[in-house]
Parts: sequence; C-alpha cells; structure tokens
Amino acid sequence: RQDKTLCDLDPRDPIKSTRRLPKTAALRLFKDGVRRGLYSDTSENGFPRRIWAVDGEGIVFEAKLDNPDQGTYHGYPLASKQRNLIDRISCLWENDD
Repeated sequence: RQDKTLCDLDPRDPIKSTRRLPKTAALRLFKDGVRRGLYSDTSENGFPRRIWAVDGEGIVFEAKLDNPDQGTYHGYPLASKQRNLIDRISCLWENDD
C-alpha cells in the first residue's frame, strides 16, 4: 500500500501484514515504555534517543528521536535480525508487570 508505514508492518509476516497501529495507540505504548524505564541512556535536549515498548501481541517497537528541539519521534517494530534486543526488551517489559 502507498500509505503503509513501518509501524503497520507485522515483523512476523511483513508481506501479508494487515495490522494497523493508530498514532494514539503508539503514543500510549511509548508513554508506558518511558514509565517502565525502557529508554536509552543517551539523550538530546533532555529527550531519550530511543524508547522501547511491547504491544499486547508481544511485538517490540522502538521509537527513535526525530527532532530533539521538538521532542518528536517515529516508531517501528524491531526487525527479527535484532533478536538480542527484542529478547532483552521483552524480558524487561514482562518483569515490570
């Protein structure tokens, strides 16, 4: 689809992906990631460079700082090749429940 973004991809099957992650849901996820302390130690203008979150289906997302002056981010599911990071974030997320 022309309007498809990385947030819409399901890393379990990116070709057949039909899931959608509305912006409001993404904001809730990443706010929860911050609350749980799942953000990078490095920051710019007081904003962490990366924030991680796990959705209800166990998919790990990463938000990357776009604009440190405005504190805007773009998010996407982590690719399966990042298995070590996915496992680490998933474990931390589950242990915070």
